[in-house]
Amino acid sequence: MTAGGRSNAEPWRAQWAWSRDWGGPGLTVRLFRLSFVTETPGDRITVHVSADSRYRLYLDGVAVGRGPLKGALEHYHYETYDLGPLAKGPHVLAAEVRWFGIHSPGSEVHAATPGFLVQAEGRPDLDTPGRWRVRADPSVTPDTTPYANALGFLGHLDVVDARLAVRGWVESGFDDGGWEPALGVGHADAGRPWGVLPLRDLHPRDVPQLNEEPREFRESPCPKTFAPGEAGEFILDAGALTTGYPVLRFDGGRDRAVTLTYGEAVVMPGAEPWESREKGIRDDLGGGVIDGYRDTVILPGGAFVFEPFHWRTFWFIRVSVPAGPEPLTVADARFRFTTYPQCRLATFACSDPGLERMWDVSWRTFQNCAHETYEDCPYYEQFNYTADSRIQALGSLALAGEADLPRRTIRLFRDSAGPDGLVMSRVPARDRQVIPHFALLWILMTEEFWVWRGAPEAGFIRSCLHAVDGVLWAFRERLRPDGFAGAMPGWTILGRGTAGSTYMTALFTRALDAAVRLHRECGEPADAARWAPLAARTRTALRRAWDGDAGLFRDDPDTAGTFRQDTQAMAILAGAAADGRDRRILARLTSDPALWPAEFVEAYDVARALELSGGYDAFFGPVLDPWRTMLGVRLSTWAEHRERTRSDCHAWSAWIAIDFVTTVLGVRPAAPGFARILIAPHPGPLAWARGSVPTPAGPVEVEWRKEAAGALSLSAKAPAGVPTSVVLPGRAPQDFPAGGAISIRI
Repeated sequence: MTAGGRSNAEPWRAQWAWSRDWGGPGLTVRLFRLSFVTETPGDRITVHVSADSRYRLYLDGVAVGRGPLKGALEHYHYETYDLGPLAKGPHVLAAEVRWFGIHSPGSEVHAATPGFLVQAEGRPDLDTPGRWRVRADPSVTPDTTPYANALGFLGHLDVVDARLAVRGWVESGFDDGGWEPALGVGHADAGRPWGVLPLRDLHPRDVPQLNEEPREFRESPCPKTFAPGEAGEFILDAGALTTGYPVLRFDGGRDRAVTLTYGEAVVMPGAEPWESREKGIRDDLGGGVIDGYRDTVILPGGAFVFEPFHWRTFWFIRVSVPAGPEPLTVADARFRFTTYPQCRLATFACSDPGLERMWDVSWRTFQNCAHETYEDCPYYEQFNYTADSRIQALGSLALAGEADLPRRTIRLFRDSAGPDGLVMSRVPARDRQVIPHFALLWILMTEEFWVWRGAPEAGFIRSCLHAVDGVLWAFRERLRPDGFAGAMPGWTILGRGTAGSTYMTALFTRALDAAVRLHRECGEPADAARWAPLAARTRTALRRAWDGDAGLFRDDPDTAGTFRQDTQAMAILAGAAADGRDRRILARLTSDPALWPAEFVEAYDVARALELSGGYDAFFGPVLDPWRTMLGVRLSTWAEHRERTRSDCHAWSAWIAIDFVTTVLGVRPAAPGFARILIAPHPGPLAWARGSVPTPAGPVEVEWRKEAAGALSLSAKAPAGVPTSVVLPGRAPQDFPAGGAISIRI
């Protein structure tokens, strides 16, 4: 796939194409083919491709790419492929296109009409509909068998009756004479008169295709043979929770309906898995069962290879084989791991092996929850939620030096703003949803992106400021007379959004502070001045929620006796805990069981409050204890919640790896885009730590070690020419204006 796309100033020449029978209202599959000839050896052809809902493209029988990238109808995507060099002679382009209809995943936005689009640069004979031919594929039907609430989000899995499938249709030389000519079903041009936009406003894909890496199962009995009349099942073990395309090769077994059940982990037998079914040791196959949603393939006999159209999430796959009259051999089973193509460039090692295990589990969690968007969880929802994506974007920036997916994520939320100014809580999404405090988290995400990337992103940040202001206006218009947040529309999770929430008011104050900074550094100082007085007002109002007897902030200023850990953290971060209040909170923040504990995602802000208040040593103890518990039951990715948890893979819980490099090693931007660098480690109980952090200026390497009598030695290497400050515990900053090699001992 080539980067970029065609010029949006040029009208589209091609039209959307489909068959005469549209199919539907649910999952409908069409196979498209076009035979063409190249006259010159080494020819290259550039094609732009999209579909509603999804396609997989082939050239001469070889898979070329998948798409389109998730988006919205107002910002629909196409991919650009460089096909070549091509040999002189005949070739074939082919595509499997699926229109989801009513079986669309909740995390995708598509039109109520199907279509397939190809336009070739300099080769109008390759455009749709043109000479393309199409055939309905009756072999694929949706499996909507309920499993927990997963298929309410995923839409469907597959039943593939391979006896009805067309063989060899992607290859050159296949006879498609009996296929019907493709029909034009709508214009793709973006230049309609009178400002009328097309149904799908097409934009080039702005992130790379996903990785697809061949992997082998850690445990597989294949090849495995079933005699006539013999039924059975076996387990494929990927070694850890993963996302990928399972590929199974069958021989024989005609008419047998083999099911592949995908399990996040071993679960206890029971009724409703996500509410009442317990999970124990996650890989203890002797202590439970593999349950989950499933694909089914009805075998055609002979050699047949099955892989699903969309990637699946699994640690274990239970392959169930019913009895049948014909012998069956499952000759081979492998998978292709798929994820967003970001590489972990950061490194981390320390004196505590448990933290090093957490480092690896965190990265695996980040990988499994990043594809065409970030995802809250790959197994159940596959939704790009703000609260999750804020953490994931920081993970990409700090651990991989990756900016494209964070930028895309911020834009998706920016473009989702509703008439009241609030951005949606999840995008893309078939059903629009508002969680009011998530809109404030989006503002923090935007500020964090600015801090990590700096001046090259100033124009992009400016393009977001109208949406930032829209969110703030929505909250400002609902403030109570006393300065506390008023009742907000939408889903008020844990009371967030109900009138008088201390947490919401503190978060609103932080968002106001972020907006002031963004306007001052990327926009207009006058706009910053508009929001600064309101931040001062809400910060002052927050102090009315202070309970002097308890030494804590009440969750509701009007209600006595309700205290939450995350509310205390947010009040500290909002600057409302001055005059010794933070020290009183710190005495109870991580040790008092009477405080309602923060969820895993909100513990990130607890860690920030500990750091700001001088109590970060608690990070290594009570803050990380739930993660030690997860390691104890052998989770290979971090769970969504404390037990009992629905999802075993939720990237909002992987934030601890970000802390390992930004706080334990201590590397972070002292000015936007690392124009200046800060190295301020927090050793805690560790004897030593070392690692590196990718930055736009280049990698920063740090190693510190506790010496005898409590001395701390530090060596670092910062990019040459980048001013760097080092702050060791209890010491004044030391400045190194030229960056480069640094060595300190105290």
